[in-house]
Amino acid sequence: MLDIIIISYNGRTLTDNCIQSILNSNFNKNTSKIGIIVVDNNSNDDTIEYISKKYPDITIIKNEQNLGYSAAVNQGMQKSTSDYAIVTNNDVEFIDNSIDILYNFISNNKNIGLAIPQQFYPNNVWQKSYGDFSGIKCGLKYLFGITLFENVFNRKFYKPSNSSKKKNKKIDYADGAVLMLSKQVFNDVGGFDQDYFFYAEDMDYSYKLKLNNYDRYIIPKAIVYHHRGGSSRENKFSNEKQEALVNAKLLFCKKHLSSTSTHLYIKLEQLHHLSMLFLFSFINKLKGTEHTKIKQDYYKLMYLIWKTK
Repeated sequence: MLDIIIISYNGRTLTDNCIQSILNSNFNKNTSKIGIIVVDNNSNDDTIEYISKKYPDITIIKNEQNLGYSAAVNQGMQKSTSDYAIVTNNDVEFIDNSIDILYNFISNNKNIGLAIPQQFYPNNVWQKSYGDFSGIKCGLKYLFGITLFENVFNRKFYKPSNSSKKKNKKIDYADGAVLMLSKQVFNDVGGFDQDYFFYAEDMDYSYKLKLNNYDRYIIPKAIVYHHRGGSSRENKFSNEKQEALVNAKLLFCKKHLSSTSTHLYIKLEQLHHLSMLFLFSFINKLKGTEHTKIKQDYYKLMYLIWKTK
C-alpha cells in the first residue's frame, strides 16, 4: 500500500491532472493499492468541490486557512496509514513507471530517508530537483559559478530520453515538489518543521535526515513533469516571494549553523548576487534581451535583499 499526498492551493485543473497521472500510473494498474490524500490550504477556487465530486474515494483534508506547506505535509502524513508515501505539489504529473521506481528503491533500502525523481518542465527542459544545504559550501559554489555552470549544462543536455542512463545519486537536500518518504523515518525525525511556512522546509527536513544518518537519493529513471508556473524557463519573482525565500534560508542557518558560518554565508550570497548584477548589467549594455533584462532585475533585487541581512 502506498499513499500519495497532494498539497493543494488553487489550481483545480493542475490538481485534476496530477490525480489522473497517478491513477494512470503503472503502479496503480499493477496493484490498485494507491491511496490519494488531498490536503487543501484554503483554496479560493472550486478545487475541493470539483475533486470531491469527481473522485469520491479520495480523502480530502480542507483547511480553513493557509497553514503553509510544512503543516499540510504533516497533516497528510498523519492521515496516511501506509508504510510509504509520496508528498507532491499539485502541479506535478507522474510519468509511466516513476512511482514504481521510487517505491521499489526506498522499500528495498532501509537506510534511505527519502528518494526523489528527476523533474522536467512539460517542454522536456531539465529542472533542478536537489541542491546543497545553505552554508559556506553552497555560497562558494554560487560565487565561483559552479552551480550556474551545472544548471546551464543540464538544461542544455539533460533530456528525459537520456535520464534513464543516469545513476542514482546521493544528495544534500531534495526539492520538496515530489518526495518519496518512509512513514517510520518521517516519524523518527519529527516530520516537517512548522516554523517554515513556505520555502526551505524541504532543506530542513533533508538536514534532519542527515543528522539522523538517513541518506537522500535522486533516482533519474523516475521522471515527473513539474509545471512550476508553466513550461517557461523564466522564473517569476516578486519582492515578497524573494524576501520570504531569503528569510527561510536564514531561518535554516539559525537552526543548524554557527553564527560565524551564517555571517560568512550571507557575505558570499551578497558577493554572488552583486557579481551577477554587474555581469548582466554589462551584457545589457552590449546587447540586451528581455531574458537578460529580467536577470539583471532579479540579481539587483536579490542583492538588495541580502544586503539588508
